[in-house]
Amino acid sequence: MEQYLIGKTIKEFRLRNNLSQEKLAGTTCAISTLSRIENGDQIPGWKLVEALFSKMGMSAPLHTVPMSKTDLERWKLEYEITNSVANRNYETKTMLERYNACGPKPDILEKQFYMFFSAVYDTTHGIPPQKTLPCYADALKLSIKSFSLNKDISSISINLLTKIERMILNNIALTLYDLNEKKQATSLLTFLKTYFESHTIDENEKAKDYPVILYNLSNWEGLAGNYKEALKLAETGITQCIRYGQLTYFPYLIFNKGYILLGMEKRAEGKKIIEHAFIIMDELSKHAEVVALSKKINEIFGLDFIEK
Repeated sequence: MEQYLIGKTIKEFRLRNNLSQEKLAGTTCAISTLSRIENGDQIPGWKLVEALFSKMGMSAPLHTVPMSKTDLERWKLEYEITNSVANRNYETKTMLERYNACGPKPDILEKQFYMFFSAVYDTTHGIPPQKTLPCYADALKLSIKSFSLNKDISSISINLLTKIERMILNNIALTLYDLNEKKQATSLLTFLKTYFESHTIDENEKAKDYPVILYNLSNWEGLAGNYKEALKLAETGITQCIRYGQLTYFPYLIFNKGYILLGMEKRAEGKKIIEHAFIIMDELSKHAEVVALSKKINEIFGLDFIEK
């Protein structure tokens, strides 16, 4: 009965979103596989259900999907790992080892999750970008086989993206920027920004991920001296954080706005906004970052925010 219900639900929401089987399946699964699932002839794994609903901009009704003990354990670990990284806690090695070791060999989508977050761990623990970039690319190519670092993103046939695919693209952009491939990095992130603005995205996912993209783009444009565009991006990000009650990147977007205003020689306004950002960071126990950012502002603009 559960088999029939989940297939029927997928088909119902696919049609409600005016999606063909071809567009929804994309590179995530074969069209024949999706057809069998919708007809109730195949029980889909929980990761495939999650991916299909993610592409439709919805949370997956996993309570209707049969899950083994291993499935449940991996699902719980995915939740813990994802939330840890979202909150800038990158000590995920033990969880990743448990994820990879529990139960039978991971399927393609589980392998993609593991490869991506392993690369995130390496990135945040001193492995150079030259080594992590191919890891991110290999993780993405598990589901988007046409992806290549040598191709412009606009030339690659991409219809709908899962949450993990969007996350990988974001990290590829960040890594390219670290390698001074700024034009390609900005192009990738601008593609993601446009995707968020033109596609249906689950509200919880958008609340977490969209401000990150806006933060990075505003940061890059500000560092490049494109203050007008940077300010627009930062203000959009602040608005999104307020709308969704997202605190993680809220103070950093406020800081970006202040930094940009200083660059535009609006010193009084910029200083006041940065002070607000530092107050919020302190409340979020981010004092070490306040000290580091204060030093940066002092070096660039000659303003001192730390009492001596």
